[in-house]
Amino acid sequence: MTGKFIETMKPKLVLWLAFVLSGGLCGCPIAPSQAQAATRTTAEGTWAKTLKTPWTDTKVVLYRADGQVVQLDAKEAVYTVWSTKNPENQHKPFDFPMAAFIDPATRNVWIGGVNTGQVETNEGIGNLTYTNLFVETHSQIVRADNVMYDGIIDWDESLIKEAQPGEGLERVIDQFDKATGGSLPFYQAQWEINVSSYFRDGFFSIKGWMHCSIEMQHIEISNGKLRLDFTSPAYKTKGSVWLDLNKGKVLKAIEYK
Repeated sequence: MTGKFIETMKPKLVLWLAFVLSGGLCGCPIAPSQAQAATRTTAEGTWAKTLKTPWTDTKVVLYRADGQVVQLDAKEAVYTVWSTKNPENQHKPFDFPMAAFIDPATRNVWIGGVNTGQVETNEGIGNLTYTNLFVETHSQIVRADNVMYDGIIDWDESLIKEAQPGEGLERVIDQFDKATGGSLPFYQAQWEINVSSYFRDGFFSIKGWMHCSIEMQHIEISNGKLRLDFTSPAYKTKGSVWLDLNKGKVLKAIEYK
């Protein structure tokens, strides 16, 4: 089911920021009428799971809505997952890497699927190493890759949003383990926004026509506004987008020429 991004849930803003250009660069901002909202997709189907690799200690970096960047204690594991509804997939289990942590300052939780640092080789770009980008809105923690494809940014919501007072991470994981039926654990709700229309044709491509993945080279949050910077493989120019972390909208996009 796809619909408008729910306002109380996640990334991308509705306030316009002033941006001062320096060093002689010329920016091309989008017009306010072009601002797009993200689309949100909820999980479908029913899935079963079994723990394949036990939960072990790890660390994660979290970008808080107020601009802080903190390293937090976390846990990671791998589950085996299979469909219980779709006969075609019923006997096709797959690995589902996961991470879980609590932000002690807000009690917001992340527990859900993650990437595991896979490497992708793109002609004309070189190797891209995927890492997890955890961002906290005013209401929850969401996750994206540090790489976007063809100008599309995908974000996942946590399977459990908040820890109760006095509830630790072990209790959150136990709650997830005991959940049966429904769409847990695959997929968690996901939203995406396509920023390609804010840039020249071919900006997110190789040689102007081959769609490709590109890395977010700089990530910054201030007052609930998320800024992402990247470079066009085709034109070698840099671009930036500003997203509202609570309203699910692009505030501003600039290509520096």
